Amino acid sequence: MKGFSGAGVLEIVEDFDGNTYRTVYTVSFKHAVYVLHVFQKKSTKGITTPKPDMDLVKHRLQTAKQHYDARVMGKTVMTANDVEIEVSSGNVFADLGFDNAREMLIKSAMAQVIAARIEKLGLTQALAAEILGIDQPKVSCLVRGKLDAFSISRLMRFVTRLGTDVDIVLKDHRGNETYGTVAVKVAC
Repeated sequence: MKGFSGAGVLEIVEDFDGNTYRTVYTVSFKHAVYVLHVFQKKSTKGITTPKPDMDLVKHRLQTAKQHYDARVMGKTVMTANDVEIEVSSGNVFADLGFDNAREMLIKSAMAQVIAARIEKLGLTQALAAEILGIDQPKVSCLVRGKLDAFSISRLMRFVTRLGTDVDIVLKDHRGNETYGTVAVKVAC
């Protein structure tokens, strides 16, 4: 997300019923992901995030840093009392109540790898589109987290076209749940 100069602030953009919704989160902390804001985009200026929403994200990012320093790093700091911090289940999409949370988490992890590879290789979106076999607007959607148009198998194909191996490991389920789990572990 623009405007945070390397703070590891990312956004997930989802369209639903003719409206656009955004989830803004940070991955800049080693042992934690903080969801900073979830809102319906109502800006009349293209893709620009409204200033009140940006200000709120900046405030919550500062509060998240204070919380992280206090809880994870063992530092003693004061945190704002107006922000509720809830421990995640490990899947931010499930925490937000999405029905297809597992699929969204897998797609998000693969999209992050794709975006990182595009950046690492120094590719423009146009060149990335050529390598992936799609048009540039689809690459834009992909790196912005708009993943509805992409299946998991299609994202795996993109990952491999950008020079990353995909290993699929199937093993006996050992958890208490009735069904097995699906996880993406990035080792790049």
